[in-house]
Amino acid sequence: MIELIEKENGLLIKLTDKEELENMLTRPVYAADLLDNGRYLGNGWDEIVPEKIGALTESPIIGKDVYWDEEGEIDEAGNVYWFPEYMLIDPFKELLEKGEVFFTKA
Repeated sequence: MIELIEKENGLLIKLTDKEELENMLTRPVYAADLLDNGRYLGNGWDEIVPEKIGALTESPIIGKDVYWDEEGEIDEAGNVYWFPEYMLIDPFKELLEKGEVFFTKA
């Protein structure tokens, strides 16, 4: 459904299956929903709940090379990406409308 392309300053998410995303948007969508297609989730990519890293935001956050300890806390995270315009723009609707969306590197 998506392709993740890491850039120096962020993460470009490109849409590869518009119909699947349209069906998904009939309910609340989370970053993990996009990543959970067998290609990303569990292969170094993960959704990070803002509270887990002390982020004072409700933005969707995507991490690469995220490692969790036995208590469910983040032990280590490589790159972390977020969508600063989340209060004005729904990143998943933006993805559907424009075919791509950019998450800023934190």
